[in-house]
Amino acid sequence: MLFNYLKITLACVGGLVGIAAASLFSMMLTRMMAVPYAFNVSINLLSFFFSAAIGIIFGFIPAWCAVKLNPIVALGHE
Repeated sequence: MLFNYLKITLACVGGLVGIAAASLFSMMLTRMMAVPYAFNVSINLLSFFFSAAIGIIFGFIPAWCAVKLNPIVALGHE
């Protein structure tokens, strides 16, 4: 069960790192182009929640289904 929460944490941290990297790259690009930098909080929150949802859907749910399987039945399909 702890492993599932680590997957959720990893998805959230990955989302935050992605937002930070995109913001840094955008600031550098706007300085090179000499245009103003606009940081939209709602867009960044939306992207964070989207990445967290993807991490939950593709990490937590399959692991939760695997926990419910009987090991003998799961290995019998090999």
